[in-house]
Amino acid sequence: MEIASKYNSIYKLDAGKNRELSLNAFYDRPIPVESAVNCINRFNLAYFVLEEANWDEMLLIQSNSLRRLEIVNLINIQQKEYNSLLDNNANLEIFLLSSIALGSYDLVLLSESLVNHTSLQKITIEVPTCTASLEQLAHYLNRNSIIKYINLFIRNIINGGDNHGIKNITLETLKLGSKYNDTSTIIESQWNSISNLKRIKLYSLKQEGILMNSIINFHTSVKKITLYIDYHCRDFNMAIEKLISMNILTLTSFKLVYEPYTLLPEFVDAIIEALKVNNTLTNLYSPSDIAKQFIKLNHPSIKSLIVQARDFYYDEFLVDNTSLEHVEIRSQLHSLDSAAQSFFKVIQSNTHLKSYKYNKNSIKTNRQSDYEKAQLTNYYKTHPNPILPHNLKFYNNWGFNIWSLIKQ
Repeated sequence: MEIASKYNSIYKLDAGKNRELSLNAFYDRPIPVESAVNCINRFNLAYFVLEEANWDEMLLIQSNSLRRLEIVNLINIQQKEYNSLLDNNANLEIFLLSSIALGSYDLVLLSESLVNHTSLQKITIEVPTCTASLEQLAHYLNRNSIIKYINLFIRNIINGGDNHGIKNITLETLKLGSKYNDTSTIIESQWNSISNLKRIKLYSLKQEGILMNSIINFHTSVKKITLYIDYHCRDFNMAIEKLISMNILTLTSFKLVYEPYTLLPEFVDAIIEALKVNNTLTNLYSPSDIAKQFIKLNHPSIKSLIVQARDFYYDEFLVDNTSLEHVEIRSQLHSLDSAAQSFFKVIQSNTHLKSYKYNKNSIKTNRQSDYEKAQLTNYYKTHPNPILPHNLKFYNNWGFNIWSLIKQ
């Protein structure tokens, strides 16, 4: 389908199947939103993505068919237009808003229009120039009985010091991030009854003694916890150690990201001791300092490991491991040739892995060296239990068809 050339780009639009439309605009070529709205209404589009547009144009988006709306890299914003967009699209189920250059710093993101929306189940709001308060979040959760997913990253989350008594039982995922303050108190002190939270993700953690009492008393259904920690704190580390060693029956996935990559040896030892007694986790994401000790454990329940790699290779640990089935190394610093040698040593020696991926963000091109082809050909000819090609990855995608090597 062709639309006027004023549009910078039109992605696939299939009104009969996906009913999706995505548009891009630039500052010197504003999108004629009137035409986009006509497309939404004409084809009863359910999914609309708009990038780099002015907020006053959002008032034109009024649809009963839209179920998912994404507004990316918004240029400016005002309270009236923000509320009207929510009010005018009453059947939205998923709403994403992101902006790094908003004109209003006092915008109420958790406004009454959001609180009273009768169909929104999933919201993602990433606006690092705005603030919100615990009181507003508690008011939203206590008044709204359908919200299931909140991902909120803002400038500051204001803590008035009071317990606002959150009683929400529909929210399943809560992801909170703030540029300037700790988010752990929201989970730790704001609930007064059993929640239905299954996934908790917190950024900018600095405070001591997080989560323990709250998870024991209120978040008893949690399955996955992700913690981004800014710095070392002895009491904080002890809390994480206890959290792992408690063997929470529902908790199967634990992700721990430390911004200071080098961890204190005593903290690493404490986490390893906690992992030794844990038998409920099945998935672990950890810094390299913890991972290299953990791999040696041959842990009985944890089958999937993702490593935030820093300064060492894993072949000497993984070649003898018999418990892990899925391993992913996310590397930043390793040289290509050395990493390749380590990669092939692991897959040739280990007979228990079902997937092995070695990623490095800075490598974008496909890999197609003769060395890698030769190693893979030999691997699939000689290995007694080889990993399926779609589960094997070194850096970016292979620059050749692995299946063709198997047939040789």
